[in-house]
Amino acid sequence: MAYRFDSLREGDITGLLRLVGEVTELPPDKVARRTHVLHGLLSLVGGRSAVAMEMAAPGEGPFARPGTIVNVDYGTESEARQSELYLVHNQPADPVLPGFLAARGQTLTMTRDVDDAAYHRTDHFNIVRRPFGIDHSLYCRLTLPGGEDLAVGLQRSPGDPVFSERDKALVHLLHTSAPHVYAGPRNAAPELDSLAPRLRPVLRYLLQGDAEKEVAAKLRLSRHTVHRYAQVIYHELKVHSRGELLAKYARQG
Repeated sequence: MAYRFDSLREGDITGLLRLVGEVTELPPDKVARRTHVLHGLLSLVGGRSAVAMEMAAPGEGPFARPGTIVNVDYGTESEARQSELYLVHNQPADPVLPGFLAARGQTLTMTRDVDDAAYHRTDHFNIVRRPFGIDHSLYCRLTLPGGEDLAVGLQRSPGDPVFSERDKALVHLLHTSAPHVYAGPRNAAPELDSLAPRLRPVLRYLLQGDAEKEVAAKLRLSRHTVHRYAQVIYHELKVHSRGELLAKYARQG
């Protein structure tokens, strides 16, 4: 499946970098990290609610394991509990999910692509979605560094714009470049430990999405010094830009 990365807006990459940096500063609590990521995605692409859940192993259940679900922005606690029952059991079934569930081991981002009129007559829509005021969905699945399959869903209300190519590309980029944001922290790559101490604060801010002038202001260094440090970092870590730095090391946490 092709994603329109040329549809990304100015500032989208910086927004993702900042989100990854924020998560790496959080305590190693899986629920807290996932909740922060979901709020960040809703802020970047828009939406009423979001959910993340671990996928069931084959033969373990139809969808997700109980107790692993993170809901964001449902109106009441009872709504959240109702939605969890659906997410665990997938009843009434969402007609778009069979293909999605079969894509185990793939990083996938898709929108609900069934006909609106037919979809709005399904039991799934009228029992699960209509009471919650949600309609348009952006479904994602990814594999975490530890090997677990995770499903992520972003929802919008009836009447809202559908999720765009830009929205799919932005979310997919996060999941292919930094799936660790949904998991606990991992040990840094050994070559990061070899960096000189003066370079490490610069690296940390670059990975958080700061431009060199912002790093200079935070560390009270000249922009020339920060630029020189950044070039040394890129050389020692065998990358050529901040984007390559994220792609190579965001997975490390």
